[in-house]
Amino acid sequence: MSSIGFLYAPIGHPRARTVNATVAYTGLKIDRPEYTHFKDNNSPEFLAMFPHGKMPAFKSTSGFVLVEGAAIARYLAALAPESGLLPKSLDDHALVDQWCHLVESELFDNTVRTWLLCQGKFGPYSEELREIFTTKERRVLETVNKHLEDRTYVVGDRITLADITLANAMAFALPHTLDKEQRSNFSNVVKHFELIATEPSLKELFGGIKYTEKLIQP
Repeated sequence: MSSIGFLYAPIGHPRARTVNATVAYTGLKIDRPEYTHFKDNNSPEFLAMFPHGKMPAFKSTSGFVLVEGAAIARYLAALAPESGLLPKSLDDHALVDQWCHLVESELFDNTVRTWLLCQGKFGPYSEELREIFTTKERRVLETVNKHLEDRTYVVGDRITLADITLANAMAFALPHTLDKEQRSNFSNVVKHFELIATEPSLKELFGGIKYTEKLIQP
């Protein structure tokens, strides 16, 4: 199999993990140029290809360029239809998109905001802001947890991009915002994460996530 292009997505970076997991699960061959975040993405060469200077970023062998992790993951999944990451059914495909968007915008982003707040990236720490982020995070966890009560996977009966997207969000939440009590409240979501983390092709990306015993503090 020849390479399909070049991917700028550091292994282990939370915003690149969904894309990297998609590559791992599909088995697509892709070149990974040497990349240092906050350095290479500000270089003239990188900005000539990707003017917004964001990663992950992808350039195909034909010269097609794409940024935004969700868009790249969907594109790569579509290149490997046999992987099943994007269902053949139009309804199921739409459901995958629905859950990916909900999890990214409500779970992952609010967990990241809580982390940034505690790191002082938003200025002085605000308990009021934290409560807003936490409430949004807990709300989507309740929705997903209930959805998984009688399901093994988010959509259908096999791993899809929705499962990988959820696992990525949980990989950031578990070490920071989900202590033992919260994990018990959302046990179905935790069980789902542990299932995805044992998938052989994904174990390297999700298998080493450590669970926190106390919530992240400023």
